[in-house]
Amino acid sequence: MARSDTGILGDFTGRIGNIVVYKLNGKTVMRMRPSGSKKKATPGQQQSRDDFSHVMKYMQRLKDVVNTGFYDVTEGRFAFHSALSANLKSYKLAGKPAGAEWLKISEGDRAGAQEVQLEQFEDGTFKITWGQPVEGKKWSATDRLVLAIVNNTGKRISFTPKQSVLRHQGEITLTLRDATSGDELHFYLFFHDADGSLRKKDRRNVSASQWVGKAIA
Repeated sequence: MARSDTGILGDFTGRIGNIVVYKLNGKTVMRMRPSGSKKKATPGQQQSRDDFSHVMKYMQRLKDVVNTGFYDVTEGRFAFHSALSANLKSYKLAGKPAGAEWLKISEGDRAGAQEVQLEQFEDGTFKITWGQPVEGKKWSATDRLVLAIVNNTGKRISFTPKQSVLRHQGEITLTLRDATSGDELHFYLFFHDADGSLRKKDRRNVSASQWVGKAIA
């Protein structure tokens, strides 16, 4: 950008080719006019952008959950970015399905649960049960259950139950008042040693995400 107190073009203002001339605080200013041209994305670039946008929509809904679920494996730094990267990879490896079975809400080396099951009842409630911890990994009976439910229909947000449930309880019953008939619901869980995370960031504080199942409301 060039300036002149008197203006090398006198009192002229306007455009000359790609140069714009105008007055600013009593001075004549000249600068290049933005071309406005944008290179069209290649098919591969556009596909990558579409994939990123698709996964990001889920991540934004699950921000609080994945920040907890990826906190220990990232040592407290950039948990959301790590979750986004892991889910982009998971989405692509799954073949980019229309469903949401590929979602990962946590990463870690704590024991998950065996025999995880989802039941749906005629009164609109859902019951999730789980069995013994996965063998060979650290766990505690007081591990906190972290549960996320994603409504995969339309643009409805994800939601998580507010009630606190511990591993030793073995089950949780839910009434989902925000779901409407026909909505596709996906359920996920992991176990978390919250006190352990406060003392020291460690992969063994969080279990890997488990997809519980899918139901139609």
